This record gives sequence, structure tokens and C-alpha cells, in this order.
Amino acid sequence: MKTIPNLLRILLLWAALLPAVVQAQLTFTTNNGTITITGYNGNPGPIIIPSTTNGLPVVNIANNAFIRKTVSTLVIPNSVTNIGTSAFDSCPSLTSVTIGNIGQRAFAACTKLATLTIPGSVVTIGDQTFSGSIKLSAITADPANSFFSSTSGVLFNKKQTTIVQYPPAGAGRSYTIPNTVTNIGNNAFFMCAALTNVTIPGSVINIGDNGFYRCTGLTSVTIPDSVIALGLGTFYECFNLTNVTMGTNLANIGTQAFQECGLITVTIPNSVSIIQNSVFFECANLATITLGTNVAIIYNNIFLDCSNLTGIYFLGNAPSVLYSDFDYDDDIATVYYLPWTTGWPAPGEQFGGCPTALWLPQTQTSDGRFGVQTNQFGFNITWASDMVVVVEACTDLANPDWTPVGTNTLTGGSSYFSDSQWTNYPGRFYRLRSP
Repeated sequence: MKTIPNLLRILLLWAALLPAVVQAQLTFTTNNGTITITGYNGNPGPIIIPSTTNGLPVVNIANNAFIRKTVSTLVIPNSVTNIGTSAFDSCPSLTSVTIGNIGQRAFAACTKLATLTIPGSVVTIGDQTFSGSIKLSAITADPANSFFSSTSGVLFNKKQTTIVQYPPAGAGRSYTIPNTVTNIGNNAFFMCAALTNVTIPGSVINIGDNGFYRCTGLTSVTIPDSVIALGLGTFYECFNLTNVTMGTNLANIGTQAFQECGLITVTIPNSVSIIQNSVFFECANLATITLGTNVAIIYNNIFLDCSNLTGIYFLGNAPSVLYSDFDYDDDIATVYYLPWTTGWPAPGEQFGGCPTALWLPQTQTSDGRFGVQTNQFGFNITWASDMVVVVEACTDLANPDWTPVGTNTLTGGSSYFSDSQWTNYPGRFYRLRSP
């Protein structure tokens, strides 16, 4: 390793910001006629990295080169083609950067970083580059850049078909993704805690790994029908996310996609065939979940530490459970299945470590709508969504003559039945059946 000679030390005069000149001594290595910056041991303050040293181009900044250093402002020349992993991780004083290509976690935990300029030289940006940069409010790409573009401080690829990075402290607490976007990139909204609402357009097909990791301000998300895949940990640790609506074409839900979310009830669409590991791990508020008709394989830990889970409802035939049970180790939930589906044990026997029961239509007697309303007797019926229930009535249980008096389609899993003829009989009894 060499040290830049005193004559080549970088003297920076920031008259508007500092009362005196700040010196920064950079260390570097030479390899194949190029310079790699490996660190610095000068005073805290702003740094301008030169484009050449000893007549050789500065092209790389090494892994961990400035990790935890007290750099305030940084200018990196267009000659730099790569910035290594964690190169500026946890720089506590860094507020603004003009930069070349960006490596994985390059600016992680830079809690004062507010603005970033991407010049024309940038080609790649690594994973979790800005994780923990909680004050980053705008990322601007040079219009001359061939790979990236920006709109309103949000970074995209050049054609704006992929959203690369939403700044954690973006100007709006609500954001509508442009309808040019087909892909939400890995870590695109990583730790954007201030984001309270996001609108995902019907143009989006894929949501990448950790796409909304720890977006703790989100309470509700609608995934459009266009989306076919959720990456690993897509909504991991979105603690306040209580409601998610999944589109009808969603085919893959990645491992840990909703781990530690605040979800209360969930419906998995019929398009999903495999439930990956730990998808709902530690969703402590989850009370009920309905799994679509095509779920065929369930991996392990999907309900581990879901301490409030009471009902697991299956619309299809019994899936393969690749481990002995659902790893659900608190109060035991009940697995419900429809009478005409196959592969299930007898009611009361266990499946996935949980007791089973037939899933049948139910009349609701305690929800405030049971009884006489607007001069008609009625009640809510609940069952699987879009099922059809026939209501029959008779006047004598000793000699029953059951007559159909209503047919209800349970849109969204419920429907209200009312009998306008109830006053014509001294007493009337009701029962439910499928058509």
C-alpha cells in the first residue's frame, strides 16, 4: 500500500462552510495502471477524490474504504467505475454526495445523507446501498447518464421501467408509481419508514427482494392483478401493515414476504400453488387466513409465532406439507376444508399439526343484523367467497316441509338474507344448503 505524497494531498477550501482549509490524506493501491482508493486518515470534513493520482486514473473505491469515517461532503469523479461494498457504511456526518458507480451497502446507515447526484459515469448500483440513510430526500441522475434517470428525486433505470430507489425521506408520504414501471427493483423502498401510502399501477409485473422492507408507515397495500411475483422479504417487518389485497395472477410469494407484518386476515389467491418458507412468520396479529384452490405445497415455519391465529381455511384439496406441521406452537388453530375437496383427514383429526373441521356456511346471530329490520326478518350468511347458498324454510320441525325461500351469492364471503313473508307465519325455521 502507498500513501499519496504531501505534494499530492488534497487541499479543500470550502469558504462558505468552513473557517479553515481541511486536509484529507487518502491511501491507495496501484493495480494494472489504475488507482484504487483504500481509505483515508486525515481530518474530519469534506473530501474531493481526484480523477488521477501519479498520472494514473482513479477508478475504484475499495470495500469498507471510508466505513464509519467522519466525512461531511464527498465528491467522487467520473473516472470512478466502482464503489465497493460498505465503502461509506455508517459515515455519521455525511450529508451530500456526487458519485460514480455504487456498490452494495455503499452508503448504509449514513444517517445525515440528504442529497445524492448520479453523474453520467454510473453503471451499477448495489443492493441495500442506502439502507439506514434516513434523511436521504432526493436522488438526481445526470440526464447524460445512459443507465439511470430521475423524476422528483426518485431514481429509475433510463427507460423508467424499473424503479431503482425511492429516497427514504422522500418529499411525499404518499407515492404513486408511474405507469411506465413494470418492475419494482430489489430494495427499491428499503426502510422508507415515512412512506404511508403507495399506489402500484397495473403495469407492474414483479416486486423484487426486500422491495418494501421495513416500510413501517404502510398500513394497507393493494397488489394489482398484473403482478406475478413477490420477491424474498418483500414486506418484511412492515409492522403496521394490517391489510394486503393480492391480485388474481400472483403466482409466487417469496420466502419471508410478510414476516413480522401486522396483518389481521389474509386471502391467498387461486393463482398461488406454493407457499414458501416463513411467509407469515411472527405475524402476531394474524387471526385468519384463506388459501386458494391451487395451493399444492406448503413449506415450513409459515405460521410460526402467529399467536392469534384461530382459523386456516382451504378452498382446495389438501396440499403437501413438507414438514410435520405448520410450526404453529401457541394456541392451536383449526384447519377448515370444504366438504367436496379431497385428501383431508376426518373432521377432528389433525392436519399440519392442527385439528380439522368441515367448512360450512354459517348464520351470524351476534353481528347486529340478525332479526327484524325494515319490516323483514333476516341475517348474514358467511362462508367461502363467491359460494352460493340456498336458504330453506319450514313451519314445523316435527313434520318438516323445507321450501327454498332465497338464493344468496356470498360476494366477499358474506351475504344478507331477508324474508319479506315472515309475518305470514306464526313461526318459521330456516336452514342452509348448497345448490
